[in-house]
Amino acid sequence: MDDLAKKSLHTQNTFKKATEANFADKYRNGNLIELPREGDLIIAGDIHGNRENYDMIVASAKLKENPKRHLIIQEVVHRYELGADTSYDILLDLAKLKIQFPDQLHIILGNHELAEYQKKEIYKGGICLNILFDSIMQKHYKEFKDAVRKEVDGFIRSIPLASRTPFKTFMVHSTPNREYMGAVDYSLFLNNYKEKDIEEFGKVDRILWGRCYDQDLADEFCKKVDAEVLICGHRACSTGFTVPNKTHIILDCKDPFACVIYMKLDRHYTHEELVKLIKPLRPKIRDQIKSQQKKQPKPQTNPS
Repeated sequence: MDDLAKKSLHTQNTFKKATEANFADKYRNGNLIELPREGDLIIAGDIHGNRENYDMIVASAKLKENPKRHLIIQEVVHRYELGADTSYDILLDLAKLKIQFPDQLHIILGNHELAEYQKKEIYKGGICLNILFDSIMQKHYKEFKDAVRKEVDGFIRSIPLASRTPFKTFMVHSTPNREYMGAVDYSLFLNNYKEKDIEEFGKVDRILWGRCYDQDLADEFCKKVDAEVLICGHRACSTGFTVPNKTHIILDCKDPFACVIYMKLDRHYTHEELVKLIKPLRPKIRDQIKSQQKKQPKPQTNPS
């Protein structure tokens, strides 16, 4: 067996083991991670191929030194800005991390991972992100790419849909728009999908692509999932986070303004308290950028 064949087989086995770890997560109930009433939690937003941010999040979590700490990561797939897409390599590292910390690392499904599984094309700037993602795999594995791709798809399919704390904080990539809210109920998060359950996957698709944050919709979704606070990703945030209503908190980890939340699992938090717990991943860089922005000359306006 040549080196490329060995590399490909090793990668297939890695994704297989990570798939098994996703399903065997001791806190998993159907498609939901129900976190314990002890330890602490770090929640990250969309990473979208940002290697530096991913490495910083993992390093700062110190999961080995903190066995009761949990880390939630979402949406590493597809580079947000145009250019070479290295997000496949981060997905592989994420699979390895899940194997290493099977009950501390919890991945929640994002719309870009789901789109890769569904072969649903996503375009940015006229470029198909799926093609960029696939081209990296082709470069890595050549004639063995399809065999590796099969295990990647299995891994994506095994990723749970959401997570919750014992005190009604609910983490999900996004929430459904108004026209799809009626099709969603709590059983969707508790039942594992059947192999070809297109109807269930259609409902998941509608959740993960939602971009409506009206307060009445947020309240309705909270009633469906028995939650008080919703922590999501999916939406680009120029400051690393946004608070679109009194229920949602949206985190974004794809650029220098990346933000995360550190919280305890043995206590209740209000929405206002969790907003105060939002921390920049790279505060020094964030301060430097803000300082530079303040020094920029203000645009001149013509007097009327």
